[in-house]
Amino acid sequence: MPFNLHLNVPVVTPAEVTPTTEPELKPEKAPKPAQSHRTKRKRSCKDACEPPAKKILGDGTRSHSTPVTWRSSSTGIVINDLTMEIVRYRLIGPQSHTVLAETLEAATDCNALDKSQPSPLWWPEHCKDESKMNLHKQQADIFNILKDIYSTGELPAGTVLGLAVDDPRLTLPSKKVKALPCVKQTEEVDEEKRRELMLRGVPKNCCQSFLWEQSVRDNVTDNKISEQELNRMRSEVLVPGSRLSPTLLQGRVPVLLVHQPGKQVGHEMSSWGAGWDLLLPKGWGMAFWVPLVYRGVRVGGLNMSLKHSQNKGTPHFPHDYPDCPAGVRFQEEQETELLDNFKRRPPAKRTNYVKHGCLAPFCCPWQQLAEEWELITMEEREERKSESQTETTTHTDTVMEQEMTSQPNIGETKPQSFFTVLRNRKSLKLLSGWCRPTTSKGQRFCRIGQVPLPDSSAVRLFLTEHRMSVVWVRLSLLSKGKPELHAMVCVPLTEDLKLLSNKSDCSGPQEPLHKNHFKTRAKHKKKGSNKTAAASSLSPEKTEAEGSAEPNLPVAAKDPKSSSESSTGLIFGLWPDPLPSVTSHCSRVTLGWVTQGDFSLSAGCGEALGFVSVAGLLSTILSQPTEYRGIVLLRNPTSLHYRLAKINIEV
Repeated sequence: MPFNLHLNVPVVTPAEVTPTTEPELKPEKAPKPAQSHRTKRKRSCKDACEPPAKKILGDGTRSHSTPVTWRSSSTGIVINDLTMEIVRYRLIGPQSHTVLAETLEAATDCNALDKSQPSPLWWPEHCKDESKMNLHKQQADIFNILKDIYSTGELPAGTVLGLAVDDPRLTLPSKKVKALPCVKQTEEVDEEKRRELMLRGVPKNCCQSFLWEQSVRDNVTDNKISEQELNRMRSEVLVPGSRLSPTLLQGRVPVLLVHQPGKQVGHEMSSWGAGWDLLLPKGWGMAFWVPLVYRGVRVGGLNMSLKHSQNKGTPHFPHDYPDCPAGVRFQEEQETELLDNFKRRPPAKRTNYVKHGCLAPFCCPWQQLAEEWELITMEEREERKSESQTETTTHTDTVMEQEMTSQPNIGETKPQSFFTVLRNRKSLKLLSGWCRPTTSKGQRFCRIGQVPLPDSSAVRLFLTEHRMSVVWVRLSLLSKGKPELHAMVCVPLTEDLKLLSNKSDCSGPQEPLHKNHFKTRAKHKKKGSNKTAAASSLSPEKTEAEGSAEPNLPVAAKDPKSSSESSTGLIFGLWPDPLPSVTSHCSRVTLGWVTQGDFSLSAGCGEALGFVSVAGLLSTILSQPTEYRGIVLLRNPTSLHYRLAKINIEV
């Protein structure tokens, strides 16, 4: 039967139909795909039966529930979010000005024929307006003057220039080159105009840009020349590698240049990180990306941006903004990520942070730190009132030891307010002068900004205004070492400061190992499960003795009823919640933590950026001699060794 079915198949389909239909289709459709496959790989719009699908750019990629416009009910001001409509490139470094000058060229004027005819493009209509062309000529002249300036550090901070440029793909070099600064200044540019630009900046009328008009942005994006069409036009050029002339009408793009002055605070590394911000309409990102890379630009991501802000010594968003919702969310995500990485390692290979005395290795409890230092200052004030003694300008060593041994019970007191980051420039200048600012390595003191030590009334007034505040500081190690993330900033003792005067090789004291009480309790629980009779015979007096021998344990760990519950969710090497006192847990009082830390190539030593308590910093400064003001201790979470460091508050 199968053999008969196989014979019946050609009988059902007529033999005459197949050869008659195939010769008709072969000369029309069969050779055409074969020929197109040899010549080109992509199908052009002319050969396609349907037009290509339009790419969705800009606000079309947003969610419909995302707000893009806000209107003020009182003033009537409307704010539009152009995040998805404008592309921004930030060029950083001493060669950013040279690269930008070689990549961009001011847009050329249209000829008389293009001006006379109506055009759907924005540039021919723009050329018909004489006032707009006069503004464009002024902007082009200023840009030509900018090309003769050696560095962006010579320009005033915040310079903005609007400009219309030609398509940078038309001047793309055949291979990668390195843009070199022009040492010889052109004779065409007047020296007086160059000096006026360096002193006064760009005029106000030249800051205007058609990039802010939505109709112009949409016109430029919709009429952009594709790479395929541009390559086809290049292949038809008589001399290979020469520029397409005249410039196409679709090849004019409105851009905006915003000058970044770099570091403007502190007494050193002025203008570090200066450069330009290049703002483009949507859809033109890659058209400017490739020409910039071909002229020596190296692309950096989020990690490089973080390292740049660290070497620059400036706060980085959202790492150094813990008092805003974005900073809180980032800290929670970072804690979850670090905790997951910690759990991936086997327990025998993990760092035992309990023995190292590190309560929070993956997060920074700023609220608890501010509350504890507020209680410490309140207790000191009550002691002074009870003893009827006035506070001197410096504390004694015994008072510092009492602060370290005191353990305020934060769990029983409710926080009065949330912590804040001190950003008042007047208060920051005053606090920076009290810290006695020095250079990055602490080799010499800066005479600028030094303020004598305040009296008790000034300190009391300062603390009442900023009692729950933390301040952003820059710490420079005075010896070897590399700070790490979430390193602890602590108060040095008198014996620690003597190490600087002795000029010994010892870089700092060492923290003694802490006892891991949770490990012993876990062992007792395991033994108790095997020997229930022995566990039930424990007397309450013995339980109280064990609880008194472990003063730093939280309430959940001290309670014998809840010990089984806490041990089930206990992670080996980490303290469970709630945390004990973060200030007096170690042998040195804790002032704050580090948010960024590494070896700084700009300073030549280990540097860290972080926050410390304002109340704790004032207490430390007043207790230190004049020559040692601002000296603190720094300890990494994975180390027991303290490093001496110098605090600088740059304003």
